[in-house]
Amino acid sequence: MKGQQGFTLIELMIVVAIIGILASVAVPQYQDYIIRTEAASALSDVRTVQLHMNEYAARHATMTATAAKIATYTGLSTTATDLKSGNLASIAFADNGVLTLKFDTEANGVNAALAGLSFVMTPTMEDGSVTWATSTGGTATDIPAKYLPKM
Repeated sequence: MKGQQGFTLIELMIVVAIIGILASVAVPQYQDYIIRTEAASALSDVRTVQLHMNEYAARHATMTATAAKIATYTGLSTTATDLKSGNLASIAFADNGVLTLKFDTEANGVNAALAGLSFVMTPTMEDGSVTWATSTGGTATDIPAKYLPKM
């Protein structure tokens, strides 16, 4: 009797089908991961602004000032385009330290899923320290919650 010499066609088709199923699940998950990573990289673009605002809060024991007052103290401009960096088209500076980050256009290298979308960073002062939270911006072009960076 002769031993088996290789794989049958059925066995090869089963392996190809399994690989196809795994790929159909993995590729969309990987794309979402890339978009979340790009959204999180916006946080590094805004760290300088956060540090200035944290300094203001530590000095004055409050985050309830107007944007103009914080800007005067920190030397930051409240003009959104002056604060832009990286993949961000603008960082809007509002009262109570609220920041609205808007992503640039796809033409400037931003992922199509994030282009032109925005999210809000809100500071909260508790026991002398400032913590930040992210949320959607409340406009028609908000970043989907699944892409929001975690703070």
